[in-house]
Amino acid sequence: MSDTTETIRDAERIYRAWDEALGRKDLDAALSLYAPAIVLESPLVRHLLGREDGIVRGRDDLRQFVDKVFKTQ
Repeated sequence: MSDTTETIRDAERIYRAWDEALGRKDLDAALSLYAPAIVLESPLVRHLLGREDGIVRGRDDLRQFVDKVFKTQ
């Protein structure tokens, strides 16, 4: 299997796992897809959490953000 094929399979697996976690509103399953030192920047962070910088740092911070995402879906 080529590196490209493996990368595509990994991306598809993560996409499906995220979609399943969202469908079940399973916060722990969603968070398990991220590294503990996650840094995520999104305009949605600014909107949902009311932050100026639009950045979440670490899983604890990410938990608050993903919880809001799940509640708005």
